[in-house]
Amino acid sequence: MITNGAGVFRLVKPESVEVRVEVEPPDGRAPGTMTLKVRYLAMSGRKALLERLSKERVTDAALAQELVAGWQGVADEDGEPISFSQDALAAAMDIPYVHDAVRDALIRELFGRGWKKNSLTPDGDGPLANGA
Repeated sequence: MITNGAGVFRLVKPESVEVRVEVEPPDGRAPGTMTLKVRYLAMSGRKALLERLSKERVTDAALAQELVAGWQGVADEDGEPISFSQDALAAAMDIPYVHDAVRDALIRELFGRGWKKNSLTPDGDGPLANGA
C-alpha cells in the first residue's frame, strides 16, 4: 500500500485487507453486507496463485479457506453474531448465494474487476472458469 507521509510515498505491504461482500438472498430478504479479512497478496503472490490454480483443481471454497482470515457482519438466523472460524466459513460457503458472493468478491480483490461471476475453472467450481 502506498501512503503519503510528509510529502513522501511510503510503500507498505499490509498483512491483510478488508473486502466488502454484498450478499443478496434469493428469497426476497433484504441484502446484507459482510466484511472479510483477506490475506494480502502482492503481485508476485497473485501471479504464483494464478499459476498454481491453472495447474491444480482448487474449489472456490478451498480458495476461500486459504485466503480468508476473518469476518465482520455475519449473523445466524436469529441475528446473533457468528464468530469466524474455518468451520463457520466452510458452512457459509456451502450456501450457494453466499458462496457466489464471496467467490466474486475474492476474484475482484485478487485479479481485478475484469473477472466475472463464473469463477475461474472450466467447470465453474474454482478459480479458472474464465479461461485464464
